[in-house]
Amino acid sequence: MLAGITRNFRFSREFGCLLGLKVVLFVAMVLVLRWTSRAAASLPRDAEPCAPADALADRIAGMVRAHGAVAAMGATALMLGLWLMGS
Repeated sequence: MLAGITRNFRFSREFGCLLGLKVVLFVAMVLVLRWTSRAAASLPRDAEPCAPADALADRIAGMVRAHGAVAAMGATALMLGLWLMGS
């Protein structure tokens, strides 16, 4: 984008919106993956006998949902990228 600006190229409004949406998706993906890394680090504590009975199952279910959300966000970002190529 910077190279286009320095060459006085005019980007369409649609291009800027799609690019901004892709950046937001990638930031959201990083945040979710960071959360799952922290959740994975706490799995041994959830497996201890003094932990609530379903703490481990709840943590793993949350991680699976989070990874599914990251996959969906990645697919959306891919589709937006393909749309950008056509615009």
